[in-house]
Formats: sequence, C-alpha cells, structure tokens
Amino acid sequence: MCRKVQKKKKKKKKKKKKKKKKKKKKKKKKKKKKKKKKKKKKKKKKKKKKKKKKKKKKKKKKKKKKKKDPV
Repeated sequence: MCRKVQKKKKKKKKKKKKKKKKKKKKKKKKKKKKKKKKKKKKKKKKKKKKKKKKKKKKKKKKKKKKKKDPV
C-alpha cells in the first residue's frame, strides 16, 4: 500500500453548537385556605340621648329714671 492511500483526508467535524436548555420554572401550587365563616354579632343600637339646650336668660337692663330738676 502506498502511503498516499493511507493518508485519508480527515473530515473536519463540524462542532455542533449545544443548545442551552431553558429550565422550566416550576409553578408552585398555592393551597387554597378554607375561609371560616364568621358569625355576625348583632350590634345593639345605642339610643342617643338628646342634649337639652339650656336657654340663656337675657338680663333685662334697668332703665335709669332721669331725675327731674326742681325748678
């Protein structure tokens, strides 16, 4: 065998680009909280006391009598 035959052309291997795998984010399942029903307490209505308005007494001004000059 000649040497030429032995020398095979080496095929250049094309490098395959590795695709980056995107990591899928796992969605956390939210646990639904059971709502407790609250018993409504009946509110007692408070009766509002009406405040009595105090009437202010008006002070009467005494008129001064003019003294007549004796003639």
